[in-house]
Amino acid sequence: MATYSKSQNAYALRSWFKEIQFYEQEIRNCEWSLEEVLTKAESTEDRAKVEYFQNQFLLQRLNLQRLQKQLREAVEASSQYLEQAFSEVRHFRQYFKSLLKEFDAFLQKYFAIPQLKL
Repeated sequence: MATYSKSQNAYALRSWFKEIQFYEQEIRNCEWSLEEVLTKAESTEDRAKVEYFQNQFLLQRLNLQRLQKQLREAVEASSQYLEQAFSEVRHFRQYFKSLLKEFDAFLQKYFAIPQLKL
């Protein structure tokens, strides 16, 4: 586990909070796309996929709220707790990236968008 100065931790915390805001906006954008797909979805399979993604985005929004709370608490806690919170945010980032890749592949059917190369 790496040890960082208080100024490095403060910078990292500000960065994480901004990144969480970005993810919240990204979830809103994805939900808007889902609303559009729902008006066009004809198959039961596609409507089930829409519901799956709606649930995933809801869960990820809850995860972001939990992570924000952890980061706020980490400000006053030990560096070990802070590193654990940072690790959870990094894990969220990896999972969300894979979810977006899956979502983009699903949207290919409904929108003319290029495939992401993540």
